[in-house]
Amino acid sequence: MGRMSLTNYLLQSVLLGFIFYGWGLCYFGMTEVTMVIKIAVVIFLVEVLFSQFWFQKYNIGPLERIWRRLSYGRRK
Repeated sequence: MGRMSLTNYLLQSVLLGFIFYGWGLCYFGMTEVTMVIKIAVVIFLVEVLFSQFWFQKYNIGPLERIWRRLSYGRRK
């Protein structure tokens, strides 16, 4: 997951934002701590599986590739 840290961080932020904030399911304040922990663990496991699947074909994550291209100005 380390080679996909930016992708996983942003994916986690979007998913949890969708679940808990008003532009999504709006569960903020309506769930107990144990449910929040379960949701976080499930999202983490999905990210691990997605990362393993992604690295079967590519060396770095999709957003890391975009970031690298923007930083260096060329494909590297």
